[in-house]
Parts: sequence; C-alpha cells; structure tokens
Amino acid sequence: MASDKHNPDDPKLQFAREVVANEVQYRREKQWRIFSWTSTFLLASIGGVIVLAGKGEFIFDWFLRMMMSVAIATISFYAISWIHENINFESSSRSALEKIIHDPEIDFEIPNPQGKAMFGYGGTIAFLAAAAILAVLFAPESLPCASQGT
Repeated sequence: MASDKHNPDDPKLQFAREVVANEVQYRREKQWRIFSWTSTFLLASIGGVIVLAGKGEFIFDWFLRMMMSVAIATISFYAISWIHENINFESSSRSALEKIIHDPEIDFEIPNPQGKAMFGYGGTIAFLAAAAILAVLFAPESLPCASQGT
C-alpha cells in the first residue's frame, strides 16, 4: 500500500488536486476573457474606421490618428502582457499539480502554454492591433463608394 502522502484517497491530496486544478482552469478562462475582449475591441476599431470612411466621415487629422494608434497599441500591449502573466501562473499551477499527483503512470503530455506558440492569443492580438493601427493611419477620409451616394 502506498504511503498516506501519495494515497489517492487521502482527503488532503484530493483537496490539493482540486484547488490546483481549479486554478489552472481559472487561468485558462481568464486568458480567454482577456483575448475575447481585446479582439472584439480591435475588430470594432477596424470596422468603425471602415464604416466612417465609407460614409465619408473619417475626418481625423494626423495628430488624432496618431493618438488613436497609440491607444490601440497600448491596450494591445497591456492585454498581451496580461495574457502572458496568466500563462506563467497557469504553468506554475500545472507544475504544482504534477508534483501533487506524482504518479509515473499519469502522462502530462498536454502542451505547456509557456511554449512559443506561433498562433496564440498574443500573436493574434498583435496581428489585429497592427491591422487596426494601419486602418486608422491610412484610411482615407472618404472611400470611393461614399462619393457615389450609394
């Protein structure tokens, strides 16, 4: 029989597993919420520029366009940093869970979120931020369809 320290029926071990597993789940959900909010904001920024330019109403001088771009970049940088902070917390929780379980028969081959994923939340936010900034900086005051009265 295994020692009480690694007995799967030990209430303390079950409680510790549950607490750490809940922390991992919380961090994953938080990353999603940050990503979801930020990507919605960035897509709305792009859409807003297109709609205003289509109506001939995107009349912002370069100073205002630069201010909008700085705001978009700042919010995006903060969101990416916040997501990476939660990825680090999730990774620490996963390591703690592995130590608690400490069973060689259990395979922890779930990818670690600290890896450099090419297409992750951070990369997607960076791509959308770049698109939003380009839209703000280079959108004409009026699109050709706006002058046709359509």
